[in-house]
Amino acid sequence: MAIALILSIDRENLMMTEIIKRYLAQRIDFRETYLLITGTILGYSCFVIFLGTSGLVIGVGGAIAFAMIATWFWTLNQTSAKSTQNLLEQKIFLAKLSSLEKKIDKTSQATWRQAYNWAAATQKFATQIAQQEPTLIPELLEALHTVLNLTEQVISALETTNKVKSHTYRLLANQQLEVSCSRLQQTHDELQQLHDQILLSGLNHPHRNVNLPKTLQLLIAANKTAMQSTNQ
Repeated sequence: MAIALILSIDRENLMMTEIIKRYLAQRIDFRETYLLITGTILGYSCFVIFLGTSGLVIGVGGAIAFAMIATWFWTLNQTSAKSTQNLLEQKIFLAKLSSLEKKIDKTSQATWRQAYNWAAATQKFATQIAQQEPTLIPELLEALHTVLNLTEQVISALETTNKVKSHTYRLLANQQLEVSCSRLQQTHDELQQLHDQILLSGLNHPHRNVNLPKTLQLLIAANKTAMQSTNQ
């Protein structure tokens, strides 16, 4: 009877493992999580085998195993939620750009495509810089947030330009569009320059005379100033 009970527990464990495995296929840190689940199941089985198959042993062992797995999944979910906001992940950044693109009509596609290309290339430079200089990640993330804000202003200006009839307000909307596009291009160019400086440092061309965090902070400040000016 004890053997049958253990086999039954093992079958249930295998079923649970398969369900979790399918769930984790789309999650981060799959290998570590799978090892944790496997180790917990093995530990639970050994716990039951060595201490007996009484209801108390099975209940306590199951509670411990469940608590371990639940705690890990909670941590994993917290990490996953944070990762969806990581603009250094290309898929996340491009998804946000694509969501903005839905607001654009055909007459504005050329202007939007240029703004999109600047923003996408800027994100790529930021990711590569982060790989070389991880200490700059906070500034790079903030810079990318301003890039998204500028692209939103491009969308807003394009929508306004297409809707307003008055020459005066159309002129104002075009001015706002020019400011946002100009800052997007300048941000792209400055990130590209910073990226190249860091790459050259790997070829024994030191860039340490350049204050990298300060450079990014100035870029961020310029973007915020541009955004405030278009909102006035």
